[in-house]
Order: sequence, then structure tokens, then C-alpha cells
Amino acid sequence: LIQSLDTTDAAAMSKLKVFKMKSREGAVDRVTDQYSAVGKGLFKKETDINLFVGMRVTTSDGCVGTIQSGFGKSGKYKIIFPGGISADSANKRISMEFKRYVFDKSKKMIQV
Repeated sequence: LIQSLDTTDAAAMSKLKVFKMKSREGAVDRVTDQYSAVGKGLFKKETDINLFVGMRVTTSDGCVGTIQSGFGKSGKYKIIFPGGISADSANKRISMEFKRYVFDKSKKMIQV
């Protein structure tokens, strides 16, 4: 069905599910054991990493993991890889892709 929409009404605009695909790039700083690593470069020092906890990341060689927590105060973070990660994965690229809805006031990030 087609409905008219008042573009000046913020509540009406928030019903539209218009999104932008966003991505962030970083690197594996070091591998701590076969299931976890420390990453860097995905976030700035002042970024609240708690907003990204639980989000999925992928290394350049295809290992999929999730961000577990922040690590230190320099923007580093711990990543857990349920399928394991090889010891020679240090300095490999990490990417994280997510959707950001344009008219959403809470600016939350959604992964598919």
C-alpha cells in the first residue's frame, strides 16, 4: 500500500527503514591463545567500546569472531574466535560491517 508521509514529522520518518552500510577496518595486534586475540585500529582511544561488544568481526583469512571487551585505554579490544585462530594471524586485517538506520534517533548498529 502507498501512504502519504509528512517529511517534517520525525516520528513518521523513523518508521522508514532506510539504512546505510558501514564498515570499520583494524588489525590483529597479537594472538593470546588459539581462541582469542587482541585487536587494534578499529576504534579511536576515546570510543566507548561497550557499544560494540558482541559484534561480529572477520579477519582477512576468513576467521569469524566477536568483540568481547575493551583492552587497556588505547582503543584495543579482545576478540573471541569460537572456531579458533592460527598463531600466525598477527597483523592480519580485521573488518566489521553493520547497518546504521538513517532516521533512528538511538543510532544503534545492526549486523545481519
